[in-house]
Amino acid sequence: MKSKYLKVALVSLFGSSVFVAETSLAKNNDVLKSDVDAVIIEGKESPVPPSFGQDPEDPTNNGTNSSGLLKIDRVPNFSFGKVIRSGLYQEEYAINSNPYIQVSDLRGNLGGWALYAKISNFVSEPTSKDQKRYLLSGANLTIQKGDIQEYNSEYAAPPISHSVSLNKDLQKVMTADKNAGQGVWATRWKSEKGVNKKITLDILPNTAKAGREYTATISWKLADIPSAEN
Repeated sequence: MKSKYLKVALVSLFGSSVFVAETSLAKNNDVLKSDVDAVIIEGKESPVPPSFGQDPEDPTNNGTNSSGLLKIDRVPNFSFGKVIRSGLYQEEYAINSNPYIQVSDLRGNLGGWALYAKISNFVSEPTSKDQKRYLLSGANLTIQKGDIQEYNSEYAAPPISHSVSLNKDLQKVMTADKNAGQGVWATRWKSEKGVNKKITLDILPNTAKAGREYTATISWKLADIPSAEN
């Protein structure tokens, strides 16, 4: 880096304790220049930790520890706690108070991306008295449109959150068009503890067996092309 500057000379006057500073001033039409340089390198591929707090109802979730410039940093685990069986149609609410999914795009090309999800069937876990697994027929998990939040990414256009009723086919949960979604972003379904109406499970009458714990698996996929469907 180079820089041009003004020279200042100090001249001592004999017989006096006074010092006079004489400055060689640039002419009004002189242009002073300095150099600035920067070297652009590829972004870090190391994991990005969850940046939007812990979910008290999902306490062991420390993120995916995934590497890469475009990646899913965290996925939520939803819980509905203990559900009382009914002979009627039931709409149950998740008990999670701070569930969210986090995506980081550190590619620097503003290429956009799309996040998809699908779900397996709800199946009961075996018990000591009955090793058989039972299907929770017709159960439907719905995720409402969440709040988009950023982490040190306010300079970029945000992605979009989508409401979705999950099934066996991949469906869009969050998308970033080209020139959007750069940085670290999350779809967050924050709610009061114990009653999260943004995450619902519909149970049909007379389909659940008492004393059984039913589980399903959500599969998440991140595509680097916004228009990709699978």
